[in-house]
Formats: sequence, structure tokens, C-alpha cells
Amino acid sequence: MKKWTALALAALLVPAAAGAVSPQDLANTAKYKPVYMSETGVVYADLASIKTGDPVEGQLPLIQADIYMERYQDMPTYETISKGGLVQYVFAYHTKLLAVHRMNDKDGSLQYYVDNRLFGIFDAEGKAANVAPQAGEAQSFALSGEAQDLYLNLYRLL
Repeated sequence: MKKWTALALAALLVPAAAGAVSPQDLANTAKYKPVYMSETGVVYADLASIKTGDPVEGQLPLIQADIYMERYQDMPTYETISKGGLVQYVFAYHTKLLAVHRMNDKDGSLQYYVDNRLFGIFDAEGKAANVAPQAGEAQSFALSGEAQDLYLNLYRLL
């Protein structure tokens, strides 16, 4: 029984370790591109993870990607920034973005939707962070207001 419990626990830890990144990793522009910036951090897309679904006629495609959001230190000081300690955490999400055209809308505007699924929280060294998942989920909701920017920036990377 202990053997099965240990295997199950190890299986749960593998996905977080597989997606582990640090701010230094995110600086590799051949693998990650910045797609959004706010006062609390920068959002990067893993270029290898960007996929699209088949669009419905008259619609734009569903975009899926793994995104990583750096969370800056609150109220950083000169010392914090100059010594490379600006990033406190990196939140990792499996993200789906959708742009829907409303046929009955006269101006043909699009509605943008985002679905972020948190799959890891990492510290500045890229190790799993000891942070409650609720902190990462709150970041997910903060991103949803910027769904249009994320969609358009990821679309440009296709």
C-alpha cells in the first residue's frame, strides 16, 4: 500500500517539475516570448506549446498555450531590482483563448474569453514554491480582463 501511495504522490509532482521555469529561463527569447505586461509582472508564452483549433466558419481559431506570469515583489527597492531579485514567483498556466464574433452585432465586434488552468507556482530559482494555490488562481482571474491582448499577441506568434 505504501508503494502505491508513493507512486501516486510522485505522479502528482511530475507535472509541476516538468513545467518548472525561472526568470532566467524566461529570458530565452528563442523559447519564450513576452505577450503581456502589467505593473505586477510580465506574461510569457512557451512558443513550443502554442496550438490552434480548427476555426468555425466566420470565427477565429481557439488558441492554446502554456503561459508563465512573473509576479514582481511588492514595493521593490533599488537593491531588490539592481541585484536581480525583482521576480518573486512565476505562475504557470495551461491557457485557452477564444475570440467570438457576434453575428447580430452591427459593428461585428469580437468577445474574448480566457480559461487559465494553474499547473505550477515556482520561485525565482525555478523550484516549486510553497504558496497556496489560491494566490495563483487570483492571478488567473486578473489575466481574464486582458483576454483580448493575450489573444491578439498569441495570434501574431502563430
